[in-house]
Amino acid sequence: MTGRRNSPGLELADLNEEAVALGAAILNPEQGRELLDGACEADFSTSRHKAIFRAMAALPLPFDYAQVGAELRRRGELDSVGGYEVIAALGNGVLLHRRMQSRLQALREWRKLRALAQLAEEIASKHLLEPGISSAKLLEIVEGRLAEVRMW
Repeated sequence: MTGRRNSPGLELADLNEEAVALGAAILNPEQGRELLDGACEADFSTSRHKAIFRAMAALPLPFDYAQVGAELRRRGELDSVGGYEVIAALGNGVLLHRRMQSRLQALREWRKLRALAQLAEEIASKHLLEPGISSAKLLEIVEGRLAEVRMW
């Protein structure tokens, strides 16, 4: 797994899973439709993958590597994602027999983990420092945010 860490020991993304989902969307129009219908920008952890997803969402299906690259260039984002080489590499390791729903489930799981890590950091850095905050108020904040995460 190629991951990205926010804190020591805390894995926040599987960058390979993200890249393979994007690559499958380029290689197979059906999987492209499933990705565009089932994912959102927040399901991706890096600005690179978010930009590629936005470019795909702006294009009609089916799209190919060149079209995704051209859309990124039109948006002024091609260089920031690493150029055409990065777009072309999205297809590396894609197993098209794996269903996009499985990929989407993995992306959503990582998104939830990122949200929970962010909530933990917010509690530690912000709410615990509020003078006079009660445990009841803190639980109310946590439960509200957890309800949001469960809906994903």
